[in-house]
Amino acid sequence: MDKQDFHAALAALLDHVRWIPMPRADDAEPRRPYATHEGLLDLPGLGQVPVYQLNTGERVFDSETLEQLVELDVPGEDER
Repeated sequence: MDKQDFHAALAALLDHVRWIPMPRADDAEPRRPYATHEGLLDLPGLGQVPVYQLNTGERVFDSETLEQLVELDVPGEDER
C-alpha cells in the first residue's frame, strides 16, 4: 500500500466516526486550532483511538493512545 492509498483508507475510516460536538474552551485562542468535535476511531485488530476534528477541518489522533495500541518502539540513539 502506498502513501496515497494509506491516506485514502484512513480518510474512509475517519468518515465513519461518530463526531460529537465539543464546547469551546473559555481560554481557547481564536488564532490557534482547537477541537470542535471528538470521536472514537475503530482500528481493526488494534482497538479504539480518540480522534478530534479541529476548527480548521483537520482531524487529529490522540497520539499517546495510538502509540500504546501499536506499541511503537522507536530506537534510541545507540540502536540506530
